[in-house]
Amino acid sequence: MKNKTKIVLIVLTLAIVLLAISCNQQKEVIVSFDERIELLCCIGILTPNGGSHQAKFVHPIRKSALEYFEPYKNHKAVNIAEEILNHLFLDSFPAIALSFNNISELNVRMFPPYVCKEIEAGYGNIDVLWDFAKAVKDFYQETSFEKFWENHSDEYKRTSERFREEISQIPLRKTIEDYFGISKPEFMFNIYISFLTPAGFMFGSPEFEEVKIKYSVTSPWPVPPDSASYDHISGKDLISGAIHEFGHSFINPVTAKFQDEVAKRAWLFEVLNKNDMMTNLHYGRWEGCLNENIVRAATARLNKYVSGEKPTEKWEGRNTYPFLLIPFIYEKLVEYEDNRSKFPTYESFFPNIISMLDSLEAFEEIILDFSFNIYEKEGKFYINWISYGSSAQNAGLLVDDKIKKVGKETIESVSEFNKIRQEIMKGRWGRDINIIIERAGKERTIPIVLNESKVIRLRRKTKDN
Repeated sequence: MKNKTKIVLIVLTLAIVLLAISCNQQKEVIVSFDERIELLCCIGILTPNGGSHQAKFVHPIRKSALEYFEPYKNHKAVNIAEEILNHLFLDSFPAIALSFNNISELNVRMFPPYVCKEIEAGYGNIDVLWDFAKAVKDFYQETSFEKFWENHSDEYKRTSERFREEISQIPLRKTIEDYFGISKPEFMFNIYISFLTPAGFMFGSPEFEEVKIKYSVTSPWPVPPDSASYDHISGKDLISGAIHEFGHSFINPVTAKFQDEVAKRAWLFEVLNKNDMMTNLHYGRWEGCLNENIVRAATARLNKYVSGEKPTEKWEGRNTYPFLLIPFIYEKLVEYEDNRSKFPTYESFFPNIISMLDSLEAFEEIILDFSFNIYEKEGKFYINWISYGSSAQNAGLLVDDKIKKVGKETIESVSEFNKIRQEIMKGRWGRDINIIIERAGKERTIPIVLNESKVIRLRRKTKDN
């Protein structure tokens, strides 16, 4: 009898321990990668809709995919994907990918409810999703996708391991939950490393409603051109992506609760969506557009807290166009952070953000086109983004060019470059600027003739205006 009791106690103890471990794991951020997601992303970047004009400039693996699968850009799976993208944004593709039970069989039990809802609204039924599932299976087999995956799987493993190591050193989830003043123990936060994301950095937090899992599909920023692999990548940009996507889980529901008040400020969407700028970025509704502006502003602040720093009170980041609300929301959040006893949750503070929107007005501004950004790596500065069709691209600048000077100014920090960039765009440097770069070990001077553009801006109202 004693032995039986002892066995029962041991079993119960083990059960409690396993339950505790399970609960603890559910509260952590899980980092991984998945061949199904890359398969769907690959199909996405082959479509005209999903094939970002920057895709060929970013990441050797993505460039390799575009070259490897070029003969299949008219495959049935790609054609159906293009059709689907008329009703869904690209962030739905990872959710669809995870609907497939495994990579070897690629069978689907059911699709995510929100995907079915959008497709049914557009088509009247979801037959196109089942056609797509079959075509994806054919694409996988006919393109020998497994061969491409095997050739690059080591890069995914190394990057995931490095990111997993870095993210384990910081209280990422706790920082996010503390900031918004709400715990979400029912959510599992999963980060999938992807090199084939069409947007170039991150997209989507698709939610399977029945199991409440939040996903962030994130891609590292470009690495310097002399990098042979991704072994040395810092997780900072990946962490920023995770904060952004998980931030939607806290911000979007609050906006929805105040949808009547939000709707009264819809005039701002007309400003932000000038020339369909927001619609073309797949933020075709005012509520979604506002959420994206808030998430980007909050992410900029949370990035500092996660790294143990205190963010600045005034926006000092790069140009936010067309997300014009970011600087104002960023600065308004200081009030929230400094008065947490009065505003214990983000939801309790949200009416103040709404009121702040009423203090803004639109105006026209003439700016000069200086459309590229840089990032720092080991004290050196590289281009990581160039606006398509901009004067910078027309002049011949390339992603991964090492920036040494802008005019006569030697670049010594990203913040300094951003300040120079703003001065240039406001016309304080004239129309002709020489950019001194290093490419393939050789120094070059690239002359840029800046284009002039008329844009809509926002500012705070004053008595004089």
